[in-house]
Amino acid sequence: MSVKAVGTVRRGRSARRSLRQTREVAMLPALKRRLPLTEPMDQDQIQRIDLASMHILENTGVHFRDPIAIADWKKVGAKVVGETVYLDRHMVRELISTIPSNFIYHARNPDHNLPFGNDYSIFVPMTGAPYLRDINDIRRNPTLDDLADFHKLSQMLPSMHSSAH
Repeated sequence: MSVKAVGTVRRGRSARRSLRQTREVAMLPALKRRLPLTEPMDQDQIQRIDLASMHILENTGVHFRDPIAIADWKKVGAKVVGETVYLDRHMVRELISTIPSNFIYHARNPDHNLPFGNDYSIFVPMTGAPYLRDINDIRRNPTLDDLADFHKLSQMLPSMHSSAH
């Protein structure tokens, strides 16, 4: 007569390796907003911010260190002096008007594509940390290796839709 073991699990290195290789991380589903929008500012406040930002774009300009970006701004007719780009408010509004109100955020696996915009949101991490605390509890500036580690972590978090890069 043979006795079948109940409740036992394979243990050991090969079982752990097998678990690591077959582990599936469930994707966070598309998030549809069901709450009404709240307006934190009235139209007068929005208008004041808009006028101030247009004044900065037209008179102070934006400093770009990337020659490709500077060339792109020249192509669309922006005034460029050295590395500073001055943006006309009409050009800015025209460019903003071309942004779609919604689009599909495409994944490598089409089953994981996500709608974005209108009533849909996605969760992505910030680009990087301005400071971090290392294993020795020392506050320091992050390195590119730290940024790569942040990306690896965010890629494995089921609460994130994307590592954003």
